[in-house]
Amino acid sequence: MDMPDDYGYVFKLADNLELYISYHSEVEGANKDTLRHIFDFRVGDVDQTFEEIISRYPNLNIIAKPFDAPCSRVATFADPEGNCWQISQRANSVDCEI
Repeated sequence: MDMPDDYGYVFKLADNLELYISYHSEVEGANKDTLRHIFDFRVGDVDQTFEEIISRYPNLNIIAKPFDAPCSRVATFADPEGNCWQISQRANSVDCEI
């Protein structure tokens, strides 16, 4: 993956399906940070999808409301088991190609 200020691997599985694996190079062994894994889903519109999700699940644990990250717009939630689920919308920029 070639994105500014980010690192990891992106596997393009289909036109609208990608698997993104990011490093957590500073995390080793037992750690107080419970948010070690994030599962990311690409969507067409993060803001619209975010509003739809919270309208259906108003008590959802929101980790991050929609914000602009390098090369994408992102929102993150935690499920009842403490796993992080992220929705993202890739920016249209030649600097953000996989």
